[in-house]
Amino acid sequence: MSKKDKKNQAEEPTENDQIEPKNEVQTEELHAVLVQLIDLGKEQSRQGLGKPHAQVMEEMKKKYNIT
Repeated sequence: MSKKDKKNQAEEPTENDQIEPKNEVQTEELHAVLVQLIDLGKEQSRQGLGKPHAQVMEEMKKKYNIT
């Protein structure tokens, strides 16, 4: 396998790749604009807008020629 082929390979995360947050971030610690954007994203998700993660990942793999 060439160096270029290795560079363009992506692996799906495994269960071992799960990240456990050590502590929750309080809303007061976030910038006001970030809080608004998070709230907007949550509302859009509740409305069924957006794309599933798997679909986005497949599109990115095709777009950037990642195997």
